[in-house]
Amino acid sequence: MAGGIDTDERTSAVGLFNFARSYWQSAEHLNAANLKVSHPSAPVTFLFCHAIELYLKAYLRGAGKSVAELKQIGHRVANLAKAAVSTGLKIEPEQSEVLSHIDDDDIAIEARYIVTGFKRVPTNEALSGAATHLDQTVCAALAKRGLPVRGETFERPEPQQERRLSLDTERLLDHMFKIDNWELCEVGYMCDVLRLERSVLQYHLDCLEEAGFAKLTSSRYNNVYWRLTPDGRRYVMESKGA
Repeated sequence: MAGGIDTDERTSAVGLFNFARSYWQSAEHLNAANLKVSHPSAPVTFLFCHAIELYLKAYLRGAGKSVAELKQIGHRVANLAKAAVSTGLKIEPEQSEVLSHIDDDDIAIEARYIVTGFKRVPTNEALSGAATHLDQTVCAALAKRGLPVRGETFERPEPQQERRLSLDTERLLDHMFKIDNWELCEVGYMCDVLRLERSVLQYHLDCLEEAGFAKLTSSRYNNVYWRLTPDGRRYVMESKGA
């Protein structure tokens, strides 16, 4: 393009590869976070699928395909994989099966929208394996062509375990839940009822505050009052199976 950078220069194999790696590793971190949201797996699935698409496009650009040719192939992973294999990319049968199901079930699209009904789709664990395989194989292929990609060892983050409250913290939480009059959630009163030293009770209150289950509401004279948050009440109800 006269006077500027053409499309092929803007969309390079290295740029696509680095973008793919960013989506893949972001998916791994989000997957390990175990977020307490209504559809935790959907964003992870989308990130994995987009990473896989970008890895295949990075390989094809490195093999000489133009951006216009990539547009002709389209976004369907099966078509991109077929084109990549025909130009020399080695994809293991297990990974090939996963890539084919991305198209069969349109899971990348479904991950962006609410789609009801019975579906059988690859798990995020399977998508993670496919993305990991492509990161290694595409990186090696691009490096072999003399392109400046960086091989790296990525350690998948460990899933975050839900923090469990201690028995005494649970006992305090249950006590605060049952009290109708919030003034009875005064620190001195709770120390007497629960038979806990003030410093020990404060430790358990700190645990509840850190978990987002309780908060300090007021302090008058020597009296300090705490209340449960909506999340604290929800936790009690869910833990009781209500």
